[in-house]
Amino acid sequence: MNITGGSLLFFADPFDVDVFANDTTTINIFGPSFNFPFGPISPLSGVLTGTLSDGNAVSGNFGRDSGAQIILIERVPEPGTLMLSWIGLMVFGWLRGLCGRCDP
Repeated sequence: MNITGGSLLFFADPFDVDVFANDTTTINIFGPSFNFPFGPISPLSGVLTGTLSDGNAVSGNFGRDSGAQIILIERVPEPGTLMLSWIGLMVFGWLRGLCGRCDP
């Protein structure tokens, strides 16, 4: 699951878990600032605060199973960047195919 923005509903009760990743689920949360460093969150539970990519603030309890991951990512790649990467890989594969046919 990818969370990049929107309005998330969090419960006021500190004993309620607002976001939970179970089994082998991966939840990617995109934004510029959180109270944990970017990358996988190590604790199995806690409070997550920060700002999502669209500017909405988040603050709530999280939990996860030991096989699940909640990953904080600084930004969402722009579609143009993904397209350029894909074109570059295609050109690289085409050139590699041409060189494979050349006589040494």
